Amino acid sequence: MREASELDAAARLLDQGRPVEALEALRGLDARDPEVALCEAQARLELAEERACREALERARAGLEADDPDLLQLAAEFDFRCWRLDAARVGFEALLAVDPCAEVLDRLARLAELAGDDALAAHYDEQLAELDPESALLAESLSDEEFDGVLERAIAALPLVYRETLEGAELVVAPFPEHELCAPGFELETPPDILGLFVGATQLDRAADGHLLPTSMIYVFQRNLERSVSSIEELEEEARITLYHELGHLLGHDEEGVEELGLG
Repeated sequence: MREASELDAAARLLDQGRPVEALEALRGLDARDPEVALCEAQARLELAEERACREALERARAGLEADDPDLLQLAAEFDFRCWRLDAARVGFEALLAVDPCAEVLDRLARLAELAGDDALAAHYDEQLAELDPESALLAESLSDEEFDGVLERAIAALPLVYRETLEGAELVVAPFPEHELCAPGFELETPPDILGLFVGATQLDRAADGHLLPTSMIYVFQRNLERSVSSIEELEEEARITLYHELGHLLGHDEEGVEELGLG
């Protein structure tokens, strides 16, 4: 009874976006229990701990049926975030056969777009709209000019200090991130559905180093932003939040610091 209660507590903490506390709640439980292992794997995934997540998934697989929906979903999501896109597609297709939910259809549509198959992506998006009309995405990708307008309005909504900071970086718009942007061994921190990315020297680096450093870059990933919203108004707000977040990195804050500043 105690174990079930603590496992439920860990699951609630994960739902609240508190993976570190979820792991604390699991402490003392049998790590070989497949449900405990699955919960741990989810927490490790949220913390971008690739090796620990893989090990927990293997313990979960040892005690669960191969077609267990929760196991299939987590394993496919792990592959997706690690850029093992072919394996992720196979996993989500298997999950679709047993649990055709909105999240699975969205992942398959994203994978199709990443593979350059817009027709297949549209097919999955149509199924998604039928299954969950409230999850409707933007009807289609904006033109370059339309998206530039979204970014201009998002930038105008930033505080002055952040607008001035942005002038010291190159703003790059791309549909999706490229795998090559990931630092080796840190794929989980730069998954394919990331909305933005900061690359280069921070202002703190420049202040400490007298040598000329390359221009820092802030990437904004248009299709990922578009797939995260259902209206132009939401797109502008999400673009503003994304720029705010990446500018926090340019100022020298790590992920934890960005979160503490309310820029997450």
